[in-house]
Amino acid sequence: MNSPRDNWFLKGCVIEAAFLVAAAVAAWATGRAPLANAHLSTRDALIGAAATLPPLAAFWWTLNSDDASSRQIRGFLDRAIRPVMQPWSLLQLAVISIIAGVGEEALFRGFLQGWLAKHVGV
Repeated sequence: MNSPRDNWFLKGCVIEAAFLVAAAVAAWATGRAPLANAHLSTRDALIGAAATLPPLAAFWWTLNSDDASSRQIRGFLDRAIRPVMQPWSLLQLAVISIIAGVGEEALFRGFLQGWLAKHVGV
């Protein structure tokens, strides 16, 4: 029988994968490939990795700061997020992160942003 942590993990994967399915449906309906302009490059991957440092620093500060807003954020994380994700393995966290990244990029940046630029303008 599945444990509650596996159920949350499966639900999260399904929800995130739904973005990829939505991108595929939108691509089929409009003839616009959602990842047609995606290019992989080491330079861009390094820039992207470096771009994560300021938000990570801000998150670290929030977790370690004693100001009221940081305490409220930590309280929310402890009540709502920690019980769901804390039992997950690093592999589960990696899997859901990859599914989320690919699905959301395909739908929002790959399809929606290009569609809006074509129909609304830049």
